Amino acid sequence: MRKVLLGFLLVVLGIIGFQTQAVNAAVKITSTSISSPVDAALNLKSLVKTSYASNKIQSVTLTTAPPVLAAPQNLTIGVKVIATDRTVATKTIALHVVANYALKQRANMIYFLQSAVPYIKGNMTVTKAPALTAQTWGGNVLFSGTDHQNTQFIGHNPGVFVQNKLLKVGNALKVTDAANRAFTYHVDKIAVVNALGYTQAGVDLYPSITERGNAERIVLQSSVNASDKLIVFAH
Repeated sequence: MRKVLLGFLLVVLGIIGFQTQAVNAAVKITSTSISSPVDAALNLKSLVKTSYASNKIQSVTLTTAPPVLAAPQNLTIGVKVIATDRTVATKTIALHVVANYALKQRANMIYFLQSAVPYIKGNMTVTKAPALTAQTWGGNVLFSGTDHQNTQFIGHNPGVFVQNKLLKVGNALKVTDAANRAFTYHVDKIAVVNALGYTQAGVDLYPSITERGNAERIVLQSSVNASDKLIVFAH
């Protein structure tokens, strides 16, 4: 009988001892917003703050699509933190993409205002601009600043061309080619057209938007709404 009672007492003490042990809290994301400059690597591990020391964070990754860092804008991203003790936290936070005053010129880029927009070669069979870059579409799709032809670039708004709406006649745009040679153009006309290239007044701008022509120029196209396009002409 004594042995039974002793055994029971040890079990009870074991349970009490277990219950009074300190339990480590799971990692928590304390950041509500972060900032990162245009055309720079998004270093989530250094930017996202947590309840753990940095040396106890194994990884910080995105749970949403990669953000566009081509132009200043406010975005929302999802992040996931895994700590070295294997606890996990996820959170939606604000990402402020801010101007970068230390930009380095790179090949295949369009620079204007505070934007630094990468572009890729496309063609007129493309039905949708890529998510993270601009793309050539009409004119000479292989951009050259010396061919005396037009190259049309398409891009998303919101997205890489979010600042297109801020452009004004006279503003400068710099485009670099595949060899990182820079060519400067100046905006000389801005228009809004429908999906067929007509202005509200019925003027057909489609040929001047998409044809090669015989003058050194570029065209930037972005969305105004579901049907209308903002067209920026520059020579």
